[in-house]
Parts: sequence; structure tokens; C-alpha cells
Amino acid sequence: PGFVTNTMGTSTPVNSQFLVSTYGSIGSFRLTTGDESSYRLAYLKVNDLHEDTFIAQDPNPKDIIEILVLEDPGIPRDLRIGRTMCLRRDSAGRPMCVAQDFITEWSSPVGMVTSECSKASRTLSWTPLPEESGTQYRVCMVAKDDSQLCEGISTDATSNGWYGETLCLVYDVRAPELEWSQQTEALFTDTEVYVGCMNEFVFVATDISHTVNEDNTLDSNRGGNYPVLVSAGGEMLEGAEYVSAPADISSNLTVRWRADRTYTGRTMRLCVVANDIHNMRSKGKRCVGGLHDGLPCGGMPDDCGLDGGTCSAFDSCVTITIARCRYCPQTGESIAEIMREFAFDNNWLRLWALNGNDNGPNFPALKNPDLIGPGRQDSHLFLGVTYRMKNGERLADVASRFRTTVKSILTLNYDIDNAESIQTDQEVCIVPCSNADSSVSDEELQARG
Repeated sequence: PGFVTNTMGTSTPVNSQFLVSTYGSIGSFRLTTGDESSYRLAYLKVNDLHEDTFIAQDPNPKDIIEILVLEDPGIPRDLRIGRTMCLRRDSAGRPMCVAQDFITEWSSPVGMVTSECSKASRTLSWTPLPEESGTQYRVCMVAKDDSQLCEGISTDATSNGWYGETLCLVYDVRAPELEWSQQTEALFTDTEVYVGCMNEFVFVATDISHTVNEDNTLDSNRGGNYPVLVSAGGEMLEGAEYVSAPADISSNLTVRWRADRTYTGRTMRLCVVANDIHNMRSKGKRCVGGLHDGLPCGGMPDDCGLDGGTCSAFDSCVTITIARCRYCPQTGESIAEIMREFAFDNNWLRLWALNGNDNGPNFPALKNPDLIGPGRQDSHLFLGVTYRMKNGERLADVASRFRTTVKSILTLNYDIDNAESIQTDQEVCIVPCSNADSSVSDEELQARG
């Protein structure tokens, strides 16, 4: 007994290239037993039901066919094996071994012999699970008849029948391949933002794995197979808005965040993670500890091994530094209001002096202190000047030098807890000439004309 298929190798799963090299004419036959070039490679997606039907036929119409699964290599978990089903023989079928054993209906005699089940099929059904992604499985079938006439002439001829042709099928369960877009990759670096500016970060991830076609072949295009979700990784930015797009082959997460003055001088991390919807693979995380320390990891429990490693480090992050002395004004704000907010000073002329001239396209000159409009990251105000502390220098020394107060400096530099915690080379924002002695009130200014 042997396996039969159509010219495409789909009725019984046979490699179509093997058929091309085999069938030079009607009735040609070539054994698949032990020939790996005959194995059909079926590409599968997880959670998708896949079925394959093997059809075997014996040239002797009186023999009864049975299709068996070989113990070696066995079957993947949860694969279901149907019963052997007898098939009708008809005159349209391809002959076996150049034997013209055409039979119509169920019982047409051929040489005074009745065919009951000399052609049969058996179906395998399998739905791969997420933990089986990225693996290959081989399942092998053998066609056996019930004839004892040839018992002993070979190891395949036994008292239970003749064990004929063997044919194997290879399942390749595809895993997702997640990738950040080029624009997203460019975000994973150090970036500087300003207090008051609305910052928007868009993170896009795509499954770029080769697409599995409906006939279980693999498409040359990287169109993906699994929907992706992008989410926050680690601690979220306080006050930020996180908007995730629906899961799709390519999806995104948009983060909008406006830093207030309490973040001045601080450095934050905005981390994101991309996962397929089955949590088979992840983009943006790495193992910590164990033999897999530092290697990428995903959603599977044993991604980081069984020796204590954990999938807990985030490596797709934006490092955000909130700059000193920079501010994006809000709609309706005036320079006087900004000065009072940041320096507790009513003398708005100091802020006017810093921003009243044209400092380039990204620093608009202030023509009217009461009409400054909303600011942007690329269009903002200077709140003061930035100064780098020298070795051994105290904040009081700096305040005296620039004719301001320690209190004013601490107000502008929210990250400095107290005057004694200042470090060498630390930058501070200063509004010069802002102490009580150097201030000029509005009344004095009017009196001077």
C-alpha cells in the first residue's frame, strides 16, 4: 500500500517539488519512505485549527487499508487523530504502480474480487498553542494492508499485514517577529523637554514575520501574522495620558505629557513594551539574572530560564531631562504672571530682558508682554540664565554674586532640596538682580518717567 495525492500534493500532504521530480507520466511511482524531500512543510499560526488528510491505496482491490501514526517521532500535544475511513474507488483516479485497477462504486469486480476498503483516508487535526510557537514537529504515517500472503519475504511483511509506504509531515509553528518603526527607534535616546510644553511621543511596533498563507505556505512578504499591542513598561509618567491603539499587525501607543515646575532638573524614563496578543514574544524587555541575563525576553514563563532569571528589565526607553530656565507659556499668560509663578518677583522686566530680543527662530522676541501666546517645545521662554557650580562654591556665594537670593534660586530649581545639597558642576537656574535691594518697583519706574 502507498499514499496517493493530487498533482499539487494537497490531497495527501506531499512536497509539491517532490511530485514534480517524480511524475514524468501517468502511473509513475516513487516511494516517499525515508525521503525527506517528500515531506510537506506546513506553516501554522497559533490558535488556528489545521487539518491534514492522508490518503492511501492498495493495488490489490481485496486488501483492506489502514493508516497508522508512527510512535517515532510521535505527535505534538493535543493533536487529534481521526479514524481510518474507507473511500470509494472510481475510474478517475490515478493508477497505482502502473496497475489499471479502476473500480466503480463500492463493489465492481476486478478479477472476480470485490473491493471493500482498498483505498482509505485518515485526518489529523491540530491547533498549536502559544507556547509551541517557534518550534517544528514531524508526524509520520504508514499505510498498512491486511494481507498475509507475503509474510516473511521482508521485515515489512508480517502476520498483521504489509507495512507499506511511510510519509511524514513537518509542522512549523510560526512565532511573531516584533520590530519598532524607525521613527520609534529614534526616540529611544536622551531628549530634553521644557516645563509647560505638551510633549507627544508615538511608539509604533509591527509584527514583521513572513505571512502564513491560507494553503499553509509562507509568503515572501513580511506582512505579519499576529496582532500587536504597545503598552507602558515600568513606572508610568505621573499625569501623562496613555492612548493605546487597538491590537493590529501594526499598532501604536501615544503618550502625551506636560511637565510642571516640580520636575525642573529631573531626569525621567519613559519605557514601552510591545507584545503580540498571545504573549509569545515581547519587544522592549530583557532578562535580569540567571544564564540568560541581558538577553531579550517575552511573555513565556521560561524565557529567562529556570535558574532564577526574571524578565524584568526595560530597554526601549526615552530618557527625558526637564531643562532648567525654560518654559512654554500657556494661553492667556502674561510675563508678569510667569515671573510671579517662578520667581515670586513682580518685576517682569527681568523676564522681558531675557526674551525681548530675537534669539533665533526658536526663541521668539516678545513684542507685547501681555500677548505672548501659547508656547511649544520649539518656541519657549528663558526664565533665567543657567550657571554651573564651581568646586567648593556655596549657593549663598552664587546668590551674592548675581545679586539674587538663595530662596529665589531654590524656587527656580525645584529639584534642589536645600542650599547645602548643591554639588560641584551642578547646573542651577538664576534670575540675576532679583534681590530686594536690586529690585525696581513699578512706582519707582513711573516716578523716573
